Amino acid sequence: MTDKTKLDEKILTEQVKLLFQSTTSLLLINLSVAGALAYALWDVVPHSSIQLWTGLMLGMLVVRALLYISYQKRFKPEHVKRYSYFLVLGSACAGLIWGMAGVLLFPEGQLECPIFILFVLLAMSGGSTFTLSIYLPAYFAFSPISLLPISIKLISMGDSIHWTLTFGSLLYLGALTAFNIKINHSFEESLRLRYENLDLIGQLQV
Repeated sequence: MTDKTKLDEKILTEQVKLLFQSTTSLLLINLSVAGALAYALWDVVPHSSIQLWTGLMLGMLVVRALLYISYQKRFKPEHVKRYSYFLVLGSACAGLIWGMAGVLLFPEGQLECPIFILFVLLAMSGGSTFTLSIYLPAYFAFSPISLLPISIKLISMGDSIHWTLTFGSLLYLGALTAFNIKINHSFEESLRLRYENLDLIGQLQV
């Protein structure tokens, strides 16, 4: 194993640890926002759609909670790649379920509720910056997937207002992605310098 490979694995291990440390807050935020969204749309959207979506959301949160428990009990540095895959898969499932909200909970013939749903999805994507920018594959598995379905739905409406909403959301996603890439680059570079300095100190001590 080359020094660069070892360094990359150390960085990945730190990224995985930091993401798992934020699991509790992520689960609580998802649960709170999902509950608020379901409550707000209860009198507007068919109850069967809301129940299906909330059921999927709760199932996903339970699975991620169990994965977090497994991480706490069994994680070892040599398992880091496996847990990084779990993180990406968990983010993709979360993105897919939030994306489904833009279709399942989309009330036809209204403008206020779709804007509200879009606002919630944009807020969830923006909030992901504080955690998922640590590891870009997890970010790309969440934000684009969560915003794509409602963007397609808005475009299908065919009028200028919905087209403008779609353009604005995609522009926001592009800016957010560029911001996340920059944060991730700075974060990885700081980790790289830290580990290189630690290695240099070790060599000097020897």
